Amino acid sequence: MQNLQTAGDLPCWERLVYASLRPDVLKAPDFERWQTATKLIRSPELSPPQVLAAAIEFARQGRLVAAIYGLSRFLRENRPRRGEAVRATCLVLAAVNDDRLRRKAASEEGTCLMYFAFQKGCVELLLDLLRSSAIADVPLADHMQRLETLLGQEGAHGHALALRWIEQQLPSLPREGWLVEVGCTREIIEGQNSTVQLATFAQHHGMPFAGIDLDPENIRALRRELGDQGRRWLQGKGEELLAHWQEPIAVLYLDAYDFWHRSHSKIREEVYNEAYGTAINDNDCQRIHLIAVQQGIRTLIQGGILAIDDTWLDAGIWQGKGGLAVPWLLQQGWSLQEAANRAVVFLKPSNSAMHPRP
Repeated sequence: MQNLQTAGDLPCWERLVYASLRPDVLKAPDFERWQTATKLIRSPELSPPQVLAAAIEFARQGRLVAAIYGLSRFLRENRPRRGEAVRATCLVLAAVNDDRLRRKAASEEGTCLMYFAFQKGCVELLLDLLRSSAIADVPLADHMQRLETLLGQEGAHGHALALRWIEQQLPSLPREGWLVEVGCTREIIEGQNSTVQLATFAQHHGMPFAGIDLDPENIRALRRELGDQGRRWLQGKGEELLAHWQEPIAVLYLDAYDFWHRSHSKIREEVYNEAYGTAINDNDCQRIHLIAVQQGIRTLIQGGILAIDDTWLDAGIWQGKGGLAVPWLLQQGWSLQEAANRAVVFLKPSNSAMHPRP
């Protein structure tokens, strides 16, 4: 710890995190440090005071989704008295609402309304805590879920596009059809809050939800955070688990094996190496998503939604996760409904075969 303290001006909590988890991350790039830290805040090993301290530090560092997540976890798992809950909430929200947040809302028109709604949600949470005689009377889970969802919309990936299409097609989707996400949220970072938003949407509209992910720690954390009611959590390779899936799927959202880029943390790379025996690479990324599409659409209902994240067109060639899957779908007669947010959405045509051949 003495060596770490002289290594720079990192806050005390950050030094403790990297000393206990992996000291080599200290001098690593920013993405490596924050992916490591946001993964740690989900660890069941943290005590309630550590969770709250982490939430405050994340807020000070501008990692707002992680800060609200930490506060939510502290309130949910610690069951504090009302006065303790009010103090904890004020500490985190005071750190969230610093000058950086206000400047960002003022300078970026697209985020202004979102942050206004976030401020309104913070006020409602505090008022509920102050008005109630007991914390049990406050719908904390609902408050925190709304705040997390609002912040998670900033820079949202393909799940924002998928949610818009799900809402649009909802009247024609059978309630017994599942919403299946392959590749769940790994780090608590802005724009990557897909699992919470998809699972919350499904619950609100009475749809069963399934989350599939390669990382066993991630599945354990999601089950602890979101529960099992109306939800199924499956750990393993998405392309293999989809091959054995039998229930009707209304929405299939694919965001699994990642494409290669420079911002993969060592923790993430270790998971892929252990499961597939190779480092993250584009060839396996595209091949695995093609298999997942071919297996997943077997039970996708007619008119059901298929969305693939991290997919884009470059000089007439499809790149990213859907690099092989999109051309294959087009060859099978599927119509591309929309490409936005570096993601694509298809609707299953009525004449699509239930058991397509690769």
